[in-house]
Amino acid sequence: MVVFGEYIRNTTKKTIRIMFVGIYQGTRDTLLPLLDQKFPKLGVTREICEEIRSIQSTLVFWGLPSSTPIEILTNRSSIDKWNNKTISGHRSPISGLRKIWRKFFENDESTLLMINPFGGKMADFPETEISYPHRGGVLETVNFFGQPSNTTPTSLKSIAWLQSLENLLTPYVSKNPREVYANYVDLD
Repeated sequence: MVVFGEYIRNTTKKTIRIMFVGIYQGTRDTLLPLLDQKFPKLGVTREICEEIRSIQSTLVFWGLPSSTPIEILTNRSSIDKWNNKTISGHRSPISGLRKIWRKFFENDESTLLMINPFGGKMADFPETEISYPHRGGVLETVNFFGQPSNTTPTSLKSIAWLQSLENLLTPYVSKNPREVYANYVDLD
């Protein structure tokens, strides 16, 4: 699930837009009845489900159309680079979403929240089989991304906002120690 704070068209009012992105390793014909049974309020239709090859999902998750030639993945200079500040946490279950939504309205910069479900399945795999520290009881990882472009006052304001968001998130995520996804190093 990807969450954006954005302005409502032709107004100065903000709203929260939620986008569900996922990979299902099967056909639309087997997915749609399952979604209809488990998540009927989503109203997923055949027209918005796209069947693509696994490698194409990399393009989609990078924000590119699935029709983009996969050769683009071999050319580092063809994909825009962007600075980002990421905060992460693991929680089961997450609460406090209303506070987080309100916090989104305070920021005018490009920020998004991703909630990646684990489905509670990681505890089923022995640590000797899959090296992954976030196991029993962890249902999702929560990631906030901000895109400060440089050290301008606007970018510094964006970083300060993300730090205040991280403080807001603290009661709702793991602590002592705070779990984060591998390779996230907070340098500020």
